[in-house]
Amino acid sequence: MGYSVDEWVWYIALPDLDGYKDDRKRAVILAALPYDPFYDYRIFVDGAEYANGQGRVIKVRKRNLNKLIRGKTKLI
Repeated sequence: MGYSVDEWVWYIALPDLDGYKDDRKRAVILAALPYDPFYDYRIFVDGAEYANGQGRVIKVRKRNLNKLIRGKTKLI
């Protein structure tokens, strides 16, 4: 897999749609899911990105994540 636990990343919910590619949220990797047939990672999406101020834990695929490097993104 490409990311390690406790690594900060950008989460993009709909990376394949042009109108939503720039809609990204900060997230941290909680766990890799090597035995899950569909999802690759469990992440916590930062609460500051939501209107209610609370974050959430979700499962995602690798294609929904971009590396966070000093405030910039790097595609892997």
